Amino acid sequence: QYGTLDPAAYCSRDQFVIMLWRYAGRPKVSNGVPYTDIDQSNPAYTSLQWTVSEGITTGFTDGTFRPSDTITRKQICKMFWNWAGQPTAEGKDTIIDLLEGDSEFTAVMWCCENGIIAAEENADGKLTIRPEDTCQRQQAAELLYNFAKNIRGDKI
Repeated sequence: QYGTLDPAAYCSRDQFVIMLWRYAGRPKVSNGVPYTDIDQSNPAYTSLQWTVSEGITTGFTDGTFRPSDTITRKQICKMFWNWAGQPTAEGKDTIIDLLEGDSEFTAVMWCCENGIIAAEENADGKLTIRPEDTCQRQQAAELLYNFAKNIRGDKI
């Protein structure tokens, strides 16, 4: 719900781009939004104008953004990776639930390598990232904090 904090609630894709936009200082841009499921009445419209102009969001191949979908860990990683300019990742760790052919592979590995998101050891001693897991607002805020501190160099 807009206007409430509820940190344990799941974070939607439009709520996350609003978080990014606010963190960036609420920059103003005048470009449009290319997604067929977003219009100017959406609370995230201005945020999406900015994330589109910065190349942070790319949407889905069907031309949608799916603003009310709950955001996943790998989608957050992809947005951070895009914002950082799509840097390379060493990919030296073997994460069992992340395949090298996945479209978000480099983004997730880069986030792991830079302390934005952490892989966890499962019962078999293998690393897992759970890229398809959805994020609560408090988890999304923590990932944004890690990005701000570790990549942007903010003293938070």
